[in-house]
Amino acid sequence: MLENYYDKTITTKRLSGITDTKKEKYITYLTGVKCLIQPFIQSFDEDIDGSVGKDYNMFAEVRDIKEGDLIIDGSNEYKVVGVNVFVGSHMEIIIREYKR
Repeated sequence: MLENYYDKTITTKRLSGITDTKKEKYITYLTGVKCLIQPFIQSFDEDIDGSVGKDYNMFAEVRDIKEGDLIIDGSNEYKVVGVNVFVGSHMEIIIREYKR
């Protein structure tokens, strides 16, 4: 089973509205999510919009993870850019680490 290879435990953050404002901020949403993170390529590349980042494939148990969420793995931060759910099995999530 794929979950035998999960070697990381991550936290997710999701945008949430700030009371009485039109602003949003990321707040902790899920904790203790077991997963496996593997890079697509070894180097950073440039998107059409000019941002520079590196894409990864993340495999995890089926949870409420959506595009736009942040994945926190220690000091590493990734943004969810794609989600595929294999019902009854696992999720395959494309995440991007942006170069700062």
